Amino acid sequence: MDPTNTQAMEGCIRCQLYSGQFDDVEEQLEMYQITIGESAEVSYLLSLLAWYKYKDSSQRIEHLKTSIKIQLDLVNSTPLSMNYFSVVNMDSLLQVVRDFLEHCPTEPKREGEELNSNLRIVKELLSVICKLIPGSNEALFFLAKIMYLSADFVTAQAVLNRCMKLDDAFEKGYILLAQIHLANGLSKLASQALEMGLSSNFEVRNFASWHILKARVLKTDGMLEEALKILLEAVTLPGVKDSFSAKNIPMIKSSDILTSTSESISLFLELADTQGKLKLYHEAAKTIEDAIRLFPGPERDRIMMANADLALERGEIDAAIPILASISNDRP
Repeated sequence: MDPTNTQAMEGCIRCQLYSGQFDDVEEQLEMYQITIGESAEVSYLLSLLAWYKYKDSSQRIEHLKTSIKIQLDLVNSTPLSMNYFSVVNMDSLLQVVRDFLEHCPTEPKREGEELNSNLRIVKELLSVICKLIPGSNEALFFLAKIMYLSADFVTAQAVLNRCMKLDDAFEKGYILLAQIHLANGLSKLASQALEMGLSSNFEVRNFASWHILKARVLKTDGMLEEALKILLEAVTLPGVKDSFSAKNIPMIKSSDILTSTSESISLFLELADTQGKLKLYHEAAKTIEDAIRLFPGPERDRIMMANADLALERGEIDAAIPILASISNDRP
């Protein structure tokens, strides 16, 4: 291989990453940085290495920030021309958005709460992407999701409507629409959105997020037994019980069906909450124990908060205090 061909070298390193050859990748990236210097692609590859080899979310985020800065410098310095989109890699920018979202909150911010710094970064990046490729339903979907997580539900729905006009069979759009309706207290409209998503693509029933939202709608309507049934069905979906450490090789192409670690945790916590509301405290405690065992990664504090809530629901204040004390100080 020609060592001066940077694209070929970066492609080779990426292939090694996807094969799980992390030691070789780390060595090559060190040499590559010395000889070639910093680039958006190298920074992105370093972010994958930091996450999949070391499970280091802070290092991953720092490398993603560097990749974004380099690419946005290109966006701002490259004049619009036929060559523009070969220099500015929009697919790469969207992949950075996907990766950043793995480290963003999964629920809308509360009133008075400051916007999460990662959400702010992704929001700014998406505003640039949507201006450059206004016909990308994926970019619009991500922007709508960011607005939802920012608790700007009006803007989120307006952006999502633009996205759905481009593709009215976009099943992820119906799931986000259901989330927006639920956040606004409109459980009937949320249920309708979920059914529309199901009618557009029956595979939506393989999405953990669809089951979580369906259960929340049922719980809002007081149908706890039905919600429990939905959630127990969901924990049998492919990939849901894959432990955090098992998801240790990056995918060549992301899949909508495969369940992320964050979604798996949300599912387990929703199940534990439903079991608690049904006074099935032993089952709820077992669900929390399973979540702690399967997902010891950066989102462990979410599970411990749920564990403390369960202890309080049982009236065990003395048990809740040490659980809360074990939660990291930087958690809001």
